[in-house]
Amino acid sequence: MSSSVASTSLLKHTSSNVPMCSCGNQAVLRILNTRRNPGRSFFGCPLYNKEGLPQCNFFKWSDSSEYKEQALLKREAEVLKKEEELKKREAEVLRQDEELKKREAEFEKRELALHNDHVQFRSQEADMLHARKLFLVLWLIAIVMYLYLILSLR
Repeated sequence: MSSSVASTSLLKHTSSNVPMCSCGNQAVLRILNTRRNPGRSFFGCPLYNKEGLPQCNFFKWSDSSEYKEQALLKREAEVLKKEEELKKREAEVLRQDEELKKREAEFEKRELALHNDHVQFRSQEADMLHARKLFLVLWLIAIVMYLYLILSLR
């Protein structure tokens, strides 16, 4: 059986579900270069084909349904976790949006109150100006009457 150690991208893809071989080592992903299974990957003992080292005869296809199922379950768990995180973020965004709307409404109330105060101030200012003019007119009438009385008494 001819095989080679798998490429790093394939190793990274399946490293999360790498089985342990019978001798206690983490199995190595290899790719077959045989006529029957060209390019098919499998897990094998890392000590295989190392001269003089004891080895077990661990062999497991990497595309077996057991590993596909494990990978699928892991992916589903990751998706569920991401969905949960997304729901939490969405809830936080909605909460912040509500808080922002409340602040905006409060700001508009304050702006309206400020506008009303400004209008009231301008109205009071106009009333005071009008009262000042009336006061001046009354003083002028009083002065004219005083002068008339003084001149009429002579």
